[in-house]
Amino acid sequence: MRKRLLISADDFGMCHAVNAGTLRAMRSGVVASTNFLVPCPWFSEALALAREHSLPVGVHLCVTCEWDRLRWGPVTRAPSLCDELGLLHPGFEPLLARASDADIIAEYQAQLERVQHLGFTPTHLDTHMLPSSDQSPGSLRLKALVAEVARRSGLRYLYETDADGRLRYFDQELEISGESWASVWERLASLGPGSYHLIGHAAEPSPELEAMCSADHPARIWAAPVRVADLAFFTSNSTRQRLHDLGFELVTVADL
Repeated sequence: MRKRLLISADDFGMCHAVNAGTLRAMRSGVVASTNFLVPCPWFSEALALAREHSLPVGVHLCVTCEWDRLRWGPVTRAPSLCDELGLLHPGFEPLLARASDADIIAEYQAQLERVQHLGFTPTHLDTHMLPSSDQSPGSLRLKALVAEVARRSGLRYLYETDADGRLRYFDQELEISGESWASVWERLASLGPGSYHLIGHAAEPSPELEAMCSADHPARIWAAPVRVADLAFFTSNSTRQRLHDLGFELVTVADL
């Protein structure tokens, strides 16, 4: 009757500040898993860090780009996935209105294959801006395509759910980004025996984070404030001890 907790930090490769924060969260904090954002400009640095430090890293399959200043496009360059600048759309609605299932699955496959062809073996698959809790028709369409990539590759899709929206690999998923520490600890303290996945976003404070989006951008809080706060939580001297005191066993993807 154990309480098992996988702690993940998303978006490895998005920018240098995220790479530096994720590395510190894994080497000096409680984070046991991260995921490559393959289309992003700092993916090559993330890959180098993963090799140098033998990090366990999955692939954060991505067909959107949420920022207005930091932008990236699809690996396949498929026109149906792009806006007028040839870059990924900020949200799923315009993507799903244009893109075929074949083009989306080809993009997902290309991102995974790029990691593999560069000689790195990913630990799992998950998805950017597509949490397991989103059960809208568009999200279910995309998740079915991810599940197909997972089936072909033999990798776990950590956000996989059944027809009723229940997680396959965990009893519950907890997103800490944007929440107060008090709220996070209250939620963790309420959990009984089972397997849980705690997800956050880590980054070192830097001007780069501040420049990712304009001042009035709707996702502005997700640039610097959320990521710097999550890094502080992951690396706080008290976090590991408090998790131990609550009875959690920290696990890796390989332990699932």
